[in-house]
Amino acid sequence: MMRYCFICIFLYGYFVSSGQDVLWGTNAVETREDVLKSALSFERQAFEESDLSRKGFFLLQKSYCYKKIGDYQSALDILNRVKIPSRDTLNRALKYEKILLNYLLGNYQRSFDELLKYRLSQGTSQGEVDGDILILEILNLIGLNKWEEAKELTLMNADHLGTDSEQVEAFFSGRLKPKNPDKAYTLSLFLPGVGQMYSGYFLKGVLSGGIQTLLVGFSAYSLHQGYFFTGGMTGVALFYTFYLGGARHARELAVAKNKERAREISLKFMKGVK
Repeated sequence: MMRYCFICIFLYGYFVSSGQDVLWGTNAVETREDVLKSALSFERQAFEESDLSRKGFFLLQKSYCYKKIGDYQSALDILNRVKIPSRDTLNRALKYEKILLNYLLGNYQRSFDELLKYRLSQGTSQGEVDGDILILEILNLIGLNKWEEAKELTLMNADHLGTDSEQVEAFFSGRLKPKNPDKAYTLSLFLPGVGQMYSGYFLKGVLSGGIQTLLVGFSAYSLHQGYFFTGGMTGVALFYTFYLGGARHARELAVAKNKERAREISLKFMKGVK
């Protein structure tokens, strides 16, 4: 389907052919230890620098170091320390990196919000071709389970992405609707275990339903035998705990399943699976 090397955006981003060469030079840094040493060096240079633009530049290079070793949260935290004039040429790179790092961390809504702010600052509209931003826009929509919007955006830019409408339709066809976390919660309240099954975790649903059935049986037996305290305080209390806990767990599983499926689709999109 897609013939782009989408994965490049995760490794290099905005400075793939220019600014990041300053960081790595002619020989790429190989070890984690060397990368962290470089990060420390950039931190020292940023600390000693009084000019805000140059300080921001060194912090950006430090952020690249942490991105290279996969520590995306630290890379993002470093960028949040940067304070440079709004018209500084470095701002575009900083905004792009925040979009990318939030996406890599799974913060799809935050990444998408940052992306819209980026487009506003660059004077481009949603869905308009703007380098890797378009790819990240589609991937964020997939991450947010807005697959119809992702498909429409892909169709709109099919030529730019090296594909056609038939391939796009084939790629997005049959994609199941995302699980509704609130529905999973309600189903579990109605019948324990069903919410987990709806979320795509059948065995967990069976286990949850089985445990709660046993607790109901234990409570009924205890009350029948005259053990009111045991049946009422232990069995019923435990059932109530598992009952509400199971419903909350079902909601969490629905969210987890949506994220898992979104990741799978995103990977297929990047790999160009037909």
